[in-house]
Amino acid sequence: MTEFLSTPETWTDYTSVELNSSSTSTYNVTNQTSPIETVLTPDIILWEMNEREFAINLPTFYCLGIAMMLGFMGSGSSAYIFGFRMRRNNTNIFTALMSTYELFISFLMMFECYDKRYPMYSGNLVVVCKAERYLMGVFVCGSGFMLLCITFDRYFKICYPLKRMSARRSKHAMIASFVVPVVAIWPNAIFRGPSPKYTAYEGVVGSDCTDEERYADFLPRKIYYFVFLFVIAVGISIIIIMHILIFIAIRKFKKFASTMNIGNMSLAKNDKSGNGNSATPDNSSEFPRFGERCNGASTKLQTFGPARKIRLSTTLMFFTISAFCFISFLPMAMIRVLNTFGMLNEANMSITKKQIVVASNVSHLFNGCLNPITYLIFNREFRREISKLLGLYRPPVRRFSNGSIATFTSES
Repeated sequence: MTEFLSTPETWTDYTSVELNSSSTSTYNVTNQTSPIETVLTPDIILWEMNEREFAINLPTFYCLGIAMMLGFMGSGSSAYIFGFRMRRNNTNIFTALMSTYELFISFLMMFECYDKRYPMYSGNLVVVCKAERYLMGVFVCGSGFMLLCITFDRYFKICYPLKRMSARRSKHAMIASFVVPVVAIWPNAIFRGPSPKYTAYEGVVGSDCTDEERYADFLPRKIYYFVFLFVIAVGISIIIIMHILIFIAIRKFKKFASTMNIGNMSLAKNDKSGNGNSATPDNSSEFPRFGERCNGASTKLQTFGPARKIRLSTTLMFFTISAFCFISFLPMAMIRVLNTFGMLNEANMSITKKQIVVASNVSHLFNGCLNPITYLIFNREFRREISKLLGLYRPPVRRFSNGSIATFTSES
């Protein structure tokens, strides 16, 4: 079988074969590059077809393997740190649950790797195929639902601090993040499953885990996937719009902070000059009082200084995660629309285009390995907890003017 090495360069060497539907027949195939005659069976031909498909899936197979390992480590540590080691608030709890969903996604990616390695045989595992497609949809939608909840929580904290999500609503949101996908994704277990994968040879048919052939022209299936993708597009649009509103509010915070700093400097100069008629932030109409609203944003004292910087960093972190989510879902959605309405003909595609299609079908699964990297970049507290778990954390040391040294257990 060494002469049947499945590389794209050798695919055209084994075309002189005629098969019938009998699985017990043998066939004589003459290699165009060698005078040796080789006796083949349909099983051998099917394995050769599998190796050819695997050669196309190979780049995606490696990426899935790397993403799976990074997802196990990154999502697992993120779920533990945000859930048990950081202060308990809505954002951290939602992030811990989102990381938990991504951890399950990383676990299910093992079957995705199997599907890419044995594309002509993965459909033979009927129960595993249907269960994986259903659970993958549940966990992916649950992760996206929690990202939407985090966006709402950030929006209310920054733009409407007096209307924050209560603990009761947070619990309801976490329950809904699992119940809603479980109910909404069940048609996926029907429409997706084992499907015959035909080859150029009569009687040689594989079995792939994809959209079932018997529902290819089923109208409810097309309506379901169209509505499903429309809901995903609406959710992503809401997340983007709310982040824009959050950045507008932060910009107003920054402008007001600059105004307050200029006013305080003028007040200090007037006090030094002995002018008793100077205006103060409490009695001047130029400065709104703390606790009131300035251009639609809260002007509480806690929004200035380090607290405002932390909020900006956290907002940038979740905005980056939302951008990754949009970028990763877009190729999958496009391929899904084309495939649902029969506009995707892979038979006439080049090898490169087939590889792009294969990668696009699983592009939405890579968030699990990208999100922990985003946490490391933007979240200082997350970096500190990671360094503690690795035994690399050193408490900050502060030196005073008198020569004494103080060690702090946590950063200020």
